Amino acid sequence: MLILNNLGVNEIILGSAIQSVSPISPFSSQDRELFIPDPNPESWFKYNGETSSISNGEKVISAQSIFLSKNANQKINRIIIHPDTNSTNELIEDFLTSIYGAPMTTAGGMGNLGGVTNYTIFYFISEDKSSQIIYFKTFSSDFGIDEISFRFLNDEDALFNYKLVFRSWANLK
Repeated sequence: MLILNNLGVNEIILGSAIQSVSPISPFSSQDRELFIPDPNPESWFKYNGETSSISNGEKVISAQSIFLSKNANQKINRIIIHPDTNSTNELIEDFLTSIYGAPMTTAGGMGNLGGVTNYTIFYFISEDKSSQIIYFKTFSSDFGIDEISFRFLNDEDALFNYKLVFRSWANLK
């Protein structure tokens, strides 16, 4: 079972050496069918361990996938979890609130076209103020898939330059 914490999940910890995480594999051509990796595929890895049980200490959710990126110093600078919202009755935002406290939220901009909300973003800050946890909740696959993202609060490089852009035209399996 994987346990969420302020800096990630189990041994997948922001700031730790990429080599400390096992099992992982390089971002593959199959991954590229669903995501556009930024800044490049060589910066991203997929966690290949068990993802069916992620706990907040009380409740459990599962994930479709977990990706992590490395910076130029070979340190983990971004962690992205795609929760499996079809396999749980738990609201992911409530699951995260029980760990990180009440979030700030937004559903503005392109998320509200023609009065229809297509996504909501929940922003959480770790208790020690070192990391930001973002939950991107979608209501339409045209705007991506649900995503929980971890990054250091002061790491603008990770915020602006390390992303996995969902190919909304991709065939979800």
